[in-house]
Amino acid sequence: HNPDAEAEVHRLAYYDQLTGFPNRDLLRDRLNQAIALSQTSGSRGAFFIVNLNDFSTINSTRGYTVGDRLLVEAGMRIRRSLRDSDTVARLGGDEFAVVIEGLGDDDESAATKAQAMAASISEALHEPFELATPAITIGACIGVSLFRGGESVEQLLGNCDIALHKAKASGRGALRFFDPEMQAALDQRSSLEQDLRIAVKNKTLSLHYQAQTDNSGTVIGAEVLLRWNHPVRGLVSPLEFIPIAEETGLIEELGYWVIEKACHQILQWSAEPATSGLRLAVNVSAHQFRL
Repeated sequence: HNPDAEAEVHRLAYYDQLTGFPNRDLLRDRLNQAIALSQTSGSRGAFFIVNLNDFSTINSTRGYTVGDRLLVEAGMRIRRSLRDSDTVARLGGDEFAVVIEGLGDDDESAATKAQAMAASISEALHEPFELATPAITIGACIGVSLFRGGESVEQLLGNCDIALHKAKASGRGALRFFDPEMQAALDQRSSLEQDLRIAVKNKTLSLHYQAQTDNSGTVIGAEVLLRWNHPVRGLVSPLEFIPIAEETGLIEELGYWVIEKACHQILQWSAEPATSGLRLAVNVSAHQFRL
């Protein structure tokens, strides 16, 4: 029986080797305990995921040794920004996690306290790191989710990931809270994306033509308008589905289909004397030019 060896095995199993902070496994345990305590006490808690900005660039331009020192120092800054009772863990890569307990039994007050603590972390991480010349300035994005007891660890990790994604999308150094409305909007978008994939594959979108006239009111051509008549939702606005198509890469297949259909239409018109002189305008996504 060797207590030192057992302690070392425990350290290797539950602590990050670089920073010395709890790792993902120990974080899950701490978070589980915090959720259970929140449920019995009625006091809110908060879970943060802190993501360092442009860390991979630091590794590639300044080297991994500087990158490692930066991670250690970033972890220490997060630790110093919080109370002794709060947990700081390293999730891996350039991400840290924070568990905060005892924020009171009022949602709004708990959110205000959590926001102040997250802002304190953000401020600390925006200060230059004097690890090399020139000094390194990175900052961080933070996703925050409150918990009241009853949530699962997976649920909180997922909620924070969503909030972090929103923080990154809104710009460097941003802080975002998870809320159920955000989740509902993401669920709806995900559902719409799946339906759009099917619609593009089955070519069930349609083209409408809006007449274009000259100054005298004579019809000189038309503009192609893409329409999607969803079987359940009815007409879905292009303002809603075009961004989804661009973000998912569906715009390439959809764009080519629109151009092909428009070419067939202009071919039909050119065969008729009454419509042979008409022009057809097609809007092409900037994303498609880059593909």
